[in-house]
Amino acid sequence: MVRYFDQWNLVFQLGLSPMYLVAIGDSKTVGFGCCAATGGYQPTIISNLNAALPTKDYQWLGVDAVGGVTTHTVASGIDAFLATLNNQDKLPEWVLINLGSNDLQGADNGSLTKAAWTADLAYILDAVHAKWPAVMVGVMRPYWLGYNTGMTRMDDTWIPEVVASRSAWAIVGPDERVFLEEGVTVDVTHPNAAGYVLTAAAWQTAMGY
Repeated sequence: MVRYFDQWNLVFQLGLSPMYLVAIGDSKTVGFGCCAATGGYQPTIISNLNAALPTKDYQWLGVDAVGGVTTHTVASGIDAFLATLNNQDKLPEWVLINLGSNDLQGADNGSLTKAAWTADLAYILDAVHAKWPAVMVGVMRPYWLGYNTGMTRMDDTWIPEVVASRSAWAIVGPDERVFLEEGVTVDVTHPNAAGYVLTAAAWQTAMGY
């Protein structure tokens, strides 16, 4: 029996093409409750993509996700995070961004302005594009029951406006309002196990796979 001593050698022997993903987000990305130990939707989407595309070997290149983080905090640290991903032989195909859930209250009550939030999201997207000009970037539209005004502003106006001028390499991604609801969340915002399966499937569809 042939033994392979590392994943790269296995990929080489099987003739697979390694493909990389990067995730940027908050607790919905890093994992919450039931799925904190496994990383939320991360293992599911890798498994789904590798099943759908058997000649590929999808892997995570990097994940920048902390529970409770705001878009402004991520924007402040994005350059430092990207600087840690310096292997030029591993270029991501997609960067999947899920931010804004922790900003919805401010968007709802008016304490967070459109100008400030969209400037932060634009900075994140432009930093990613400057790092990897060929990468595609998806931006999830967040859901949190109770912040309906904030969600409407952010999901239907703010995110699409930021993406519109970057549409050659960025897309408005899945809408959590469509596939997350009380039955697939643990606290009307964070997915439960079934919700993370739906999240992975929604990302896969948005990526065109």
